[in-house]
Amino acid sequence: MELLIDVRTEDEYGDGHIDNAINIPITEIIGKIDEIAKDKNSEIRLYCMSGRRSALVKKVLHAVGYKNVTNEGGYEALKERMDKK
Repeated sequence: MELLIDVRTEDEYGDGHIDNAINIPITEIIGKIDEIAKDKNSEIRLYCMSGRRSALVKKVLHAVGYKNVTNEGGYEALKERMDKK
């Protein structure tokens, strides 16, 4: 299972996001991640505005046992990469 998670605030997510991305703000990730990714081997791709918050979330998810987590960086750069595919 692959998940794309936007760790920005609800307002940032509302201003624009990647299609099919789930919004779980950085402040809520620990309380909600197990609701959507029960399997610790799930492929989880994270992004935020610049890549800083998603890098922090990646470390936190690794610390709680998630093994397949990728920081995709900032929203605009990820959107551009995805548009080129």
